[in-house]
Amino acid sequence: TDMVAGEKERGTMASLLVSPIKRKDIALGKVLALMLISGVSSLIYVAAMVIGAPLMMSKMGGLGDLDIQLSVQQILMLGTLLVAIAFLYSTMIALISVFARSVKEANTYVMPAYMLVLVTGLLTMFTSGETSQKMFFIPIYNTALVLQGILGQEVTMMQFGVTLIETLAIGAVLMGVIVKAFDSEKVMSA
Repeated sequence: TDMVAGEKERGTMASLLVSPIKRKDIALGKVLALMLISGVSSLIYVAAMVIGAPLMMSKMGGLGDLDIQLSVQQILMLGTLLVAIAFLYSTMIALISVFARSVKEANTYVMPAYMLVLVTGLLTMFTSGETSQKMFFIPIYNTALVLQGILGQEVTMMQFGVTLIETLAIGAVLMGVIVKAFDSEKVMSA
């Protein structure tokens, strides 16, 4: 939230916006920097899971029915989806930050978004039986379902594809809104 709202609050955003750089480039740079940090972090988690889970399972002598063996395809799906999720969440946080006047206000607005993501992820714990294909068209919830499906080795390529395309499309739309907001003096001077 500090990347935009913090700079607006400190007054450094105003000097950045009058520089000879296009506002679109500033907006894209901020969101992509945030996404890069989140995406790299996601890939590190995938690598740690791929390397660490089998080691942990062998050291503990197995945990009954818990068996985490991911194929190369599942690892690629997991990494790709986590990077797409990082893009979506980065654009969500940046968009909220663009419309906030201060970091405190931005953090206040971001908290419900965090709760939405958390509760949506927890909802997958309470689903039983076969998940309806319609559920894979619900934004954010579908990412939790696909992550669960990848780890449970039950996801189809259609479910993965729909989720990935929808996640990237929503992120791109939010990115477009952020770029438009950066062009608005009313929004950026607030």
